[in-house]
Amino acid sequence: DLRLTEASVPEGRVRLDLLARFAHMFDGPHDGLLILRGWTAILERACEEIDRMIAIKKLRFHWVSLQEVDGAGRFIYAVNDRARLLVAIQGESRRPFTHVNSGLPVAIQRRIDAIVCEAERLTAHSCFVCGALCQPGTYFDRELPLCPRHTPEQINEVLDEGLEGVWRCAIARDVRAGKPWT
Repeated sequence: DLRLTEASVPEGRVRLDLLARFAHMFDGPHDGLLILRGWTAILERACEEIDRMIAIKKLRFHWVSLQEVDGAGRFIYAVNDRARLLVAIQGESRRPFTHVNSGLPVAIQRRIDAIVCEAERLTAHSCFVCGALCQPGTYFDRELPLCPRHTPEQINEVLDEGLEGVWRCAIARDVRAGKPWT
């Protein structure tokens, strides 16, 4: 039974050591890596779980894409240079399907998929600025998980428009497609 829920970030602390601790998971071809402060602990816990598994099997794992889509994380990964993708079907239902056959044993595929799927599920109810448990709300026609302290009304500065202030506060790292993460 996978539970990543204990991965919350203590208030005022941003865990940017993620990239240093799991450098091998971010080193490889990618389509963009967006690290949001509030989701960093969830991603870190997923990396810990996956790292334990791939170390035993001596597999090469790296994130292909980390992004926010419809208010939840969308995390695409590759194992041994073959990509797998988890896709939201509707609402909180997130079901895995094989984007490219990874050639891994089914049990390993399912375990990694379960870890990534749980991480994505948790992001749908975690403020992407601070990580606090919250219900998604609608802000400028977008459904986003923001706690009451991090709504646009609370954090936007005078000249900010729309979600500018929210994104400024939320983004810890944004590595564009094809660029090295370092």
